[in-house]
Amino acid sequence: MRRNKAGFTLLELLIVVIIVGILAAVAIPQFTNATDRSREAEARSVADAILTAEAAYYQERGAYTTALTDLMVSVPTTLTNWLQPVVTSGTTAVTVSLNGNQTGHAHSTHIIRGILTDAGVKTITNQNGQ
Repeated sequence: MRRNKAGFTLLELLIVVIIVGILAAVAIPQFTNATDRSREAEARSVADAILTAEAAYYQERGAYTTALTDLMVSVPTTLTNWLQPVVTSGTTAVTVSLNGNQTGHAHSTHIIRGILTDAGVKTITNQNGQ
């Protein structure tokens, strides 16, 4: 008598589950890193736009402003995973800080900070706490 072989054996299913698990273990961290980089790019672009507007404001008035409404820059009202930017100014520099909204984020602290000096030097840094 011939037997029709239909379906999969338990061993075949176990091997497939193991392979899928290994692929998921590799892919999920890569996806998280890509997501973090896109979030950082969003915050960096906002910080850069604010600092560029601050440079123009400084050229016109000789001082920096902390009011985003004084700058001709469009800051999104809902930044994904970021709190609204905080601008602080001194006599020789202005600082823009964006703090990460910690829900669902891989880092314990996440801050994008941009500094513009009156000499025109612009620096944007990423300060991740592990």
